[in-house]
Amino acid sequence: MKFFRFNTLLALMAITIFFGCDDKKENPVGLLFEINEDITENTVWLSGNIYEVSGLVRVDADIVIEPGTTIRFKKDAALELAYWDDTYATLKAIGTPDKPILFTSASATPAPGDHGGIRLYKGASDCEFSHCIFEYGGSDEFCGTVYMIETEARFSANQFRHAEGNAIILKENAEFTEFSGNEFTNIEMHPVTIYPYSAHTIGTGNIFSPNYRYGIYLDGAGYEMNKAGNYTWAAHDAPYVITDEIRVNAEGNGVSLTIEPGTTLKFSNNGKLSVAYWEGQNGKLIAEGTADSPIIFTSNEPTVQKGDWDGLIFYDGCIGSSLSHCQINFAGRNDYHGAFLLYNAGNNSVSLTHSRIAHSKSHAIRVYQSSMDYSTVLFEDNDGDDYSEL
Repeated sequence: MKFFRFNTLLALMAITIFFGCDDKKENPVGLLFEINEDITENTVWLSGNIYEVSGLVRVDADIVIEPGTTIRFKKDAALELAYWDDTYATLKAIGTPDKPILFTSASATPAPGDHGGIRLYKGASDCEFSHCIFEYGGSDEFCGTVYMIETEARFSANQFRHAEGNAIILKENAEFTEFSGNEFTNIEMHPVTIYPYSAHTIGTGNIFSPNYRYGIYLDGAGYEMNKAGNYTWAAHDAPYVITDEIRVNAEGNGVSLTIEPGTTLKFSNNGKLSVAYWEGQNGKLIAEGTADSPIIFTSNEPTVQKGDWDGLIFYDGCIGSSLSHCQINFAGRNDYHGAFLLYNAGNNSVSLTHSRIAHSKSHAIRVYQSSMDYSTVLFEDNDGDDYSEL
């Protein structure tokens, strides 16, 4: 067990400002430990104590944080787990409703962006956060308050608040083993940034309450959903935000993407959803809403207008795709594609029923060597034809 140097002036009793769940200031009693060196030995951070992190502290060991512990970060400080290749670490921060674990700023006047928070790299395994409060993070816009890459972690019943930039950022092959019951308050940008092929690991019961034009950002750097399997994007109180092309396809049985009723997807710039893009690969989109809970594909631009995004595109490996009770709005940026394109997809390989295509800058439905029944589709205020062959 490694013992960290602590401030001898406060060795018997350290009194600090503690921000509880309700933002009320309290004065807990405990020891103040200064964490300013890399952690290479397993340790337990004890309940009631305060651990103050300075600079970038790299962790190549296991840390258990007990309920009721406070972790304070000085300016731009962060904990980086398994930063170097071939290093390993685990962080277990499991609080309780009555004794949450607090990750906060060490500043006397805390503000969003004070610190860099927690960063989990490839060798960080079995990390778990439950009943934790993360506040005043986001000093590094690339990392947010929590950053994950090539690893997995569990988040349940946590609070994220007062964050500059994005709250949680997941990069290459990072995903959640559980993500449920988390709440986000006063997040400047996206509550969660994640690659499309990992978005299915976002569970239910979360309260995102995003600011306008923000939500669950599907990072365009991971645009290829090319890992064969079945995936579901759940409906949340935040939209999925898409600014690039997402391609749903893989070899063999391909990729099946289901979008739950009540889901909103917002597109901007070159945003579009392409199914079975690559020749010889298969993909299937199941977007079956209901009359009361339609699935909405729409613009994310600040001033909404026709042609804000490209649209939905289906290629020859898209057999079995089904859309119903969907709204496709403000698409048609590319006159060749229209808002909804079937390209070399054959006859009735895609079902589109009881849906509406509105405010397209070009044609609503475009087909090439394809056909479909669109008799139950409503068309409204589109600049091109309702149904047009290339």
